[in-house]
Amino acid sequence: MIYTLPDVKKALKGFLKEGFSIEKITISYAEFGEGFEVYVNVPMRDKWLNKEFEVFTMSEEEKESSAIKRCTRVSDSLIKQGYKVIYEGFENC
Repeated sequence: MIYTLPDVKKALKGFLKEGFSIEKITISYAEFGEGFEVYVNVPMRDKWLNKEFEVFTMSEEEKESSAIKRCTRVSDSLIKQGYKVIYEGFENC
């Protein structure tokens, strides 16, 4: 499923309401088929300190430059919301 930025922000707020603490969010992109996909990785802990992990696929871009721009826009927006964000660049699998 492809998520939009408002979908991701809504999910993050939902995690916080459920009692999860969100650690540093990482944003990366990877080659997929003939294009690139942008990923938002959300590591978090519940109230018993158990680790949870959620990955959001943001978009499928045809050009690498478009994927980089999308990562930058997403990371800037989440930083403005008060989250700790790390942009990791190209995800080498």
